[in-house]
Amino acid sequence: MHNLLLEKNKRDIEREYWFRLTIIFLFLLSVLGVILFIALIPSYIFAGLQEKSALEKKQTGEQSAVSVESRNLDLLFKETTNRIAELGGEGSSLSLHEIIALILKHKNSSIRIEGFTFEPEKDKTRALSLQGIAASRDSLVSFRNDLGQEKDWQVSLPDSNFAKQSQIDFNLELIIPVR
Repeated sequence: MHNLLLEKNKRDIEREYWFRLTIIFLFLLSVLGVILFIALIPSYIFAGLQEKSALEKKQTGEQSAVSVESRNLDLLFKETTNRIAELGGEGSSLSLHEIIALILKHKNSSIRIEGFTFEPEKDKTRALSLQGIAASRDSLVSFRNDLGQEKDWQVSLPDSNFAKQSQIDFNLELIIPVR
């Protein structure tokens, strides 16, 4: 039967076939697009709601962050004020920086101070522990005596610090009365 048709009719049938196939393909593609669009509508609505919720959380978070930050600053301010009062020793005749300045005034070049520990007011006294290295026994004794002459300071230097002749690691305790 295929051979019975004329060449022109064969081309018309083939063109009609491809035309119908294209129409079916486009129709299925459009149906698929509509289905995808309908399927994406809930996701789009949900994303919009999440965005709105996130913006609200951000605004309330910023407000709460500001209040938390201000509370943290208040606590930090109180803590710093307390530490300054401890270090300054309210009612004391000398502040911590004045005590350190006096110690450095009596330190000679053969004494190297490597650290100190300060204990705030307890029983009308403050304690300061100095750690360092002295070049010789004589320089360490001289340093201890100079500090002992300063304003009723009590200087405690253990005898074990004098075991070595030179490069002596020392631990010196100062008890400073509070006035």
